[in-house]
Amino acid sequence: MDWARCFFAMFTAYFDDSGTDENSKIAVAACYIGTVEQWDRLARAWDSIRREEHAAFEYFATADCLAGAGQFAGWTWEKRDRLIRRLIAETRNRVRLGIGTAVIKADYDATLPGGWRRRVAGQTHFAFAVNICLMQIKRWRRRFKVSEPIQYVFDLTGKGKGEILATLAEFERFDPNSFGIVKDGYSFKSKKTLPPLQAVDILAHQSYQHMRDCIVGKKKTCKDYMPFLSKVPLETQYFDKEYMDEFFPTYPWEEIKKKFPKHCID
Repeated sequence: MDWARCFFAMFTAYFDDSGTDENSKIAVAACYIGTVEQWDRLARAWDSIRREEHAAFEYFATADCLAGAGQFAGWTWEKRDRLIRRLIAETRNRVRLGIGTAVIKADYDATLPGGWRRRVAGQTHFAFAVNICLMQIKRWRRRFKVSEPIQYVFDLTGKGKGEILATLAEFERFDPNSFGIVKDGYSFKSKKTLPPLQAVDILAHQSYQHMRDCIVGKKKTCKDYMPFLSKVPLETQYFDKEYMDEFFPTYPWEEIKKKFPKHCID
């Protein structure tokens, strides 16, 4: 056994995405952090809830459940609503922190043109959202003096895998302690086999819906589960044009391109 490649992680951070297909106007990255022990308990509770609800589904998919589609076709709304609320309640009992980041793609492209996305934020919208989630993890570790390593697990079907791996490798090299990153401490796995990833799917889906309806749509009353999800410590950021103008400094793009032509490849 190669002991140099083995490590003990007290915490695991599970990531999922929403809206990363080309037709979506919004991209989302969401994350839950919990201890390995609590994630194991969540997986067992997930199975118990499924048995108690007489729910014959292979794995939980939020979009299908809310739409009454796929494995949830023919279910009443009352049964589907009860199931998702029970799953959210169980998740709240197990996690230490939830993080949701949503970004309007067109606003992101307009705010950070060309090569500067690769340099200061992330070339893909999802990679940028993941970076923001990682910054929140850094703040959480600093605030609560968490020093143990974190195992990072991403949904296998998520977008921007190459850029995410490059970002984690860079953090591992230059600032590993701030993020709890260790060598080989991150992986991509199937959501279908991991209840923790299915739990994050709920947060990612609801972060997308909240961005679409409440931030972009500016509805005063939003029919989503965010208030229920927010009963656990939850950090969310919604990047529309106004928020990004405040978040990013105002760069003199044309002057910078002239001064650093090699860094600004469009």
